[in-house]
Amino acid sequence: MKNTVLKMALLAALAIMPAVFAFGLDVSSGPPLLFITLAQVFQEMPFGGVFAVILFVAVVFAAITSLMNLFEAPVEALQKQLGLSRLASVGIIAVAAVA
Repeated sequence: MKNTVLKMALLAALAIMPAVFAFGLDVSSGPPLLFITLAQVFQEMPFGGVFAVILFVAVVFAAITSLMNLFEAPVEALQKQLGLSRLASVGIIAVAAVA
């Protein structure tokens, strides 16, 4: 699993870094490179809008699944410590996250 994640990260870097230099952007800007650099790259591509939608929908799904994983520990703690049901625990954590 670790090798797969590493390979995907390297592949992403090999795709994004040349575009950063081609558009003269700041290499050290970090995560915004995804939204700035790739948006410019997609503008230059034929059917770039389609690829941009696919990419950003995938990013939204990645964020949602990461958030679900992040909520798992406090939900489990509420279930174990207070004996609450999973639904009640999720509700409490969701309200706390929004507040």
